[in-house]
Amino acid sequence: MLDRLCLGVSFASISCTFYEDESTVRSIKKSEDKIRSSVASTSLGKKLNFMCPAALKELDFVN
Repeated sequence: MLDRLCLGVSFASISCTFYEDESTVRSIKKSEDKIRSSVASTSLGKKLNFMCPAALKELDFVN
């Protein structure tokens, strides 16, 4: 969900995809930093890259 928001997908579109209220999606977006740091601190999170694709592109990690 957070990665889709980083890519510019609308709150309304994501809320339909995940069957959540749009306000819930907005609340999740507001908590993005806390969510990503919490996931990153888990053993699974350490194996995965949780940076937004747009941020990776800015850092020249993605073409």
